[in-house]
Amino acid sequence: MQQRKSWNLSVVVTAPTDQGTVWFKAVPPFLADEGGVMGRVRRVDPDLPPTVLFHDAGRRVVLMDHVEGDDQWGLVDSSVIEAMVERWVAVQTALVDDVDHLLAVGAADVRARPFAAAVHDLVEDPLVRQGLTSDELTVVDGLAAGLAHRMEQVEGCGLPDTLVHGDLHPGNWRRGADGQGGSLTLLDWGDTAVGNPVLDLRAFVERLDGAALQQRTRHLWVGAWAAAVPGSDPARALRLLDPVAELLAATTYQRFLGCIEVTERVYHRHDPLARLQAAVRVARES
Repeated sequence: MQQRKSWNLSVVVTAPTDQGTVWFKAVPPFLADEGGVMGRVRRVDPDLPPTVLFHDAGRRVVLMDHVEGDDQWGLVDSSVIEAMVERWVAVQTALVDDVDHLLAVGAADVRARPFAAAVHDLVEDPLVRQGLTSDELTVVDGLAAGLAHRMEQVEGCGLPDTLVHGDLHPGNWRRGADGQGGSLTLLDWGDTAVGNPVLDLRAFVERLDGAALQQRTRHLWVGAWAAAVPGSDPARALRLLDPVAELLAATTYQRFLGCIEVTERVYHRHDPLARLQAAVRVARES
């Protein structure tokens, strides 16, 4: 048995068996029930999540089969990126009517109203405000005050609320050696949420190397959603949600800080502020 990770958000252990290696993972109760989420996803794409061997929803525990392949850190192959985008948009599209089930298995609710409340609580936190300059505070307060109107505009773009992975970066994708889209596995489902699907693009794109590849990926994403929902305007939704995605990351990290023990907060202490500052930069650029 080998301990792979043990920190405030998960415990991951691998163990050899006569059937091969298995992975045990447990997460705290403020994260989604990964086994439950993967079960919902498997209904529409059986091969995308890892194979679940055992699942205890109450304890947020899951036992999974080993997934062969390599995590896609440093991904530069545009054909693989395209396969990922197409695969994930297809899953999101298929799960539009599954929102209630996803919420029932612990997915966070980041739809317009609860999300606006979380942003308000964050930007009113005195410790958060102390870390921002007066100019940054002006932008952040403006984003918070205008969030309801912005989300109304996003709703008008025609994209439905659905499953948001929450941490869709390439390192959470594992690719087998036998191909591209068909051999992809998506890992780490604890940050799952229900909200606008475009919110997943930030984590995916920001870890791609180079502005050209990032922009191409944004175009792929827009094209996939335009095809999935004819008459929608995913390009406008993306522009409107660029700073909002940073606000979502800030509220996620703030939730971590509010739920973990004091001695563990060192891992995320500066993350909400950093994401708010990123939201300021994006808002200024747009």
